[in-house]
Amino acid sequence: MQEIQNQLPNQVFDDPAIAYAITYPLGVLGIILSIILSKSLMKIDLNQEKMSLFSQNDIDDNTIIHTKCRVTNTEVVGKSIYQIFKELEIHDIIISRLKNSGSAVVFSPSLDTKIMKKDVLMVVGLPKNVAAFIAKIGKESTDLFIESEQDIVTKNIFVTKASATHKTLAELDLYNKFDLKVTRVFRSSMELLAHPNLRLNYGDKLRIVGNKEAIAEAENIIGNSEKKLLEPDFLSLFGGLIIGIIIGSIPIFIPTLPVPIKLGFAAGPLLTALVISRYGGIGVIHSYINNGAVYFMKDMGICMFFAAVGIHAGEKFYANFIHFNGWLWMYYGCFITLIPLLFMILIGRYVMKLNFYQLVGLMSGTYTDPAALAFSTKYLDSDIPTQSYATVYPLVTIFRIFVAQLLILMLV
Repeated sequence: MQEIQNQLPNQVFDDPAIAYAITYPLGVLGIILSIILSKSLMKIDLNQEKMSLFSQNDIDDNTIIHTKCRVTNTEVVGKSIYQIFKELEIHDIIISRLKNSGSAVVFSPSLDTKIMKKDVLMVVGLPKNVAAFIAKIGKESTDLFIESEQDIVTKNIFVTKASATHKTLAELDLYNKFDLKVTRVFRSSMELLAHPNLRLNYGDKLRIVGNKEAIAEAENIIGNSEKKLLEPDFLSLFGGLIIGIIIGSIPIFIPTLPVPIKLGFAAGPLLTALVISRYGGIGVIHSYINNGAVYFMKDMGICMFFAAVGIHAGEKFYANFIHFNGWLWMYYGCFITLIPLLFMILIGRYVMKLNFYQLVGLMSGTYTDPAALAFSTKYLDSDIPTQSYATVYPLVTIFRIFVAQLLILMLV
């Protein structure tokens, strides 16, 4: 706003912060009332909504499992694991442990390891892939020796060293170096199967199978410093902000407009954060921030934003409220808030058949209203709305910044 006013000195602008401060409380209240009333009027059963969104089948289908398999198919006996995978077209499966029949020794096999009759394998993968693999190889096993931690152990290791960050599992080559096998990677509440081409990010947690001595050697490369993850990384935090501010300051020239438009200090850092998060980091700047810091920064940022708006608008708040008839602004604000919300609820629920938890997140996200999101997560006792909120929030924020500048330039 100030930049446009400086570039158009002959134009007179009113301060939008005053109108924002007058109408914002009703905007938040309108979303909150819409959530409460829609839940009551549409007779929403939260338990049923949650079950329909996260049915047991959906959870099982996307959860990585491990199952014991005994080899009974004579066609695969004497062949290497690589040959079996290639001939039977088996994908997305990891064999983390193997125990030969009649032996108590458990080891982590390589792709060249040959499979013998009645061998017991520990198979890791998605349920449907594991079931298909067992059907082709043999049958499920109840062998308990393969789970023994005597010969090989399972341990979770965090990626905290530069020597492992942004490298693929194939580049680390832990099996050939240390006789270790990575079965799963945990990242941002997601559980990923350890593919060779999976690129590791700072803060990832690897589930590794191998002997204790080899795991200790691997820790020197990977890091596994939980203390380091708890410490704030100011380089990543402020480095990302500086990049975002630079991007937000880049002028974007649009034909027929008298001045260029910019992403600004809000959309610039937001767009930068999306890119950094997508690729896990840029150079020495990474995307990992522990949960405590995330919640602190989020709440602190909201408090600072509202405090700045209040200080800026407070000096002339009463005079402008009286002079411009603030009650009329509040009246307009109610319509601007409630009418789109009504259409969103009706179309989202009855036309698009959206789950109520997702719909609530969309209602808060399309208004870029963190206060309404905070209420909805507590009111529904769930973090599910946050997912849909985060999906639409970046696009809405960037779009609103552009539209606001375009309206000023076209209408003044």
